[in-house]
Amino acid sequence: MARAATPPGSTAAACRSPRPTRPPTCWTSPATIWRPAESLPAPERILLASTHGFATGLEHQLDDLRVADPTTYDAALDLLARTATEPSLLGTAGHLLYIGRTPS
Repeated sequence: MARAATPPGSTAAACRSPRPTRPPTCWTSPATIWRPAESLPAPERILLASTHGFATGLEHQLDDLRVADPTTYDAALDLLARTATEPSLLGTAGHLLYIGRTPS
């Protein structure tokens, strides 16, 4: 008896494919293992900070400053550290650091 052809791009075809082009629904996803995020309590925010502050994109210039003028470099790092959590500057960040705690 011949097997029925599976349409290309279908979930069954993707599950049999040795190199699927997209995650098929037959794979186990975190949603099937853990509870949905909506059912979890919101984490308590401990810290939200910019990793580069307002100096995003200026890494090379800061590195040059470190060699050319260490005192000014230290002052720049101090300013970046003091303003890393400033809400009005978080939008300029290339990356953010979030530290939270799940309520007990």
